[in-house]
Amino acid sequence: MVYLERVQKINLANTRTKLLRMPLVMALFIGATISLSGCSPSEDINHEKVDEETKSYTFFKSGSQWVYRESSSLQIDTLNVFNHSFHVAYDKEFHKNEYDNYSYQVRSSLFKQVDSNASIDVWIQPFFSDQLEEHSVARFKNPTFPLFEEIQYAGFTDTSVKYPLLIPESIRLKNIYDSLVVGDSLYFSVKHFIIEDIKHATLTKEVYWAKGVGKIRYILGNGQDWNLISHNVNQ
Repeated sequence: MVYLERVQKINLANTRTKLLRMPLVMALFIGATISLSGCSPSEDINHEKVDEETKSYTFFKSGSQWVYRESSSLQIDTLNVFNHSFHVAYDKEFHKNEYDNYSYQVRSSLFKQVDSNASIDVWIQPFFSDQLEEHSVARFKNPTFPLFEEIQYAGFTDTSVKYPLLIPESIRLKNIYDSLVVGDSLYFSVKHFIIEDIKHATLTKEVYWAKGVGKIRYILGNGQDWNLISHNVNQ
């Protein structure tokens, strides 16, 4: 009789222990299941990409070259890409999550006369503005005006978009041409942008981009009108 009472007490104790442990085991199991199935980094992170059309107009690799001639003075400027890169970046100020960052550096024969190490830095990235949630832009850092970055291409079709934290603050897509003659050459799929409120002589106020070619014409704040006369690009 004593033996049966002991067995019953032991079984009762084991049952209580199992009941107490069950919520913990279930909690651990549920947590592990969630971590494996629903919380993977690839699903949590929103990857902002540069659209293919923007890249076809603006991104060029090392070895690319453009030769421009100014319409009045007939001065020549040769631009050469000597470095290009791509990486995924993260910036809490302008972006919600990780984003594509395409970049390249260009040497200008005109700038080289003043500073042999001067380069034009170009970034192609997704961007958020006040009017549009997300679109791709090409940003340029001009060595003659190093404190500011110019947006010279924007991947949208609206008439105007403002960028309150950048100079210039507004860019407008004025026209899209199926084909356009610049100099002695015919170019296709051309976008014409107006960069508004330009007051500096060396900053760009108008620019024409051709798909697969790059900038085919640009006009500076001082009125200089540069036209592409030859190119050899690598995308």
